[in-house]
Amino acid sequence: MDVPHIPKVFSQGIWCPQCDERSTPRTCADPFAVCFVCASDHRFYISATYPVSSETEKASALRVPVAKSASEAEAAHYWLTNSQARDHLNPQLAQLLRQFVEHRALSYEPEFNWCPACGRPLLPFEQPDVWVQGLACENGHEFAARGGHINGSLGGERISLLSEYSAKALQSVVGGWLKPNPLLAPQMHATVRDILEHYASGQAATV
Repeated sequence: MDVPHIPKVFSQGIWCPQCDERSTPRTCADPFAVCFVCASDHRFYISATYPVSSETEKASALRVPVAKSASEAEAAHYWLTNSQARDHLNPQLAQLLRQFVEHRALSYEPEFNWCPACGRPLLPFEQPDVWVQGLACENGHEFAARGGHINGSLGGERISLLSEYSAKALQSVVGGWLKPNPLLAPQMHATVRDILEHYASGQAATV
């Protein structure tokens, strides 16, 4: 895994897409992500380049040095911080593990209301891709939003920001991974499944 690239326009921080306060970069439980946090503790992330599916499909068969006596937090820390393990960790699972380690389960749904580059309101606009929502500000910054992500291009650099999951979304995503699924099963190691089952049992905080 490579370290995340922070676009030049975001080098000093972003405007919080949720509330329009200034957000500054800081480290988080995932060394392969950069977290932008505002005074209201809204968090948005830039992640490193995602591993390809042909690699994440090898996850279940990996031999990992995680002892059976290890706690869920210790196992999650290994999967988040070990570069070789991350080469095989599905990015959605990485997001789940990060929120579990940081005890984040939002009581609200994150929204992209404000342009992260200039702080002006983001408004919908029509574009041809039916799978994403077009968002643009009055300064001409355009983004494609889908499922807690916004993507775009500013100053010749690719822009991609990821929100956190709400508590409701966490339950849905975790439930999807725990259901029998021949496509997802190869991408989840037994130690990661144990972490998800621990969360599904109701042992998580809401902020």
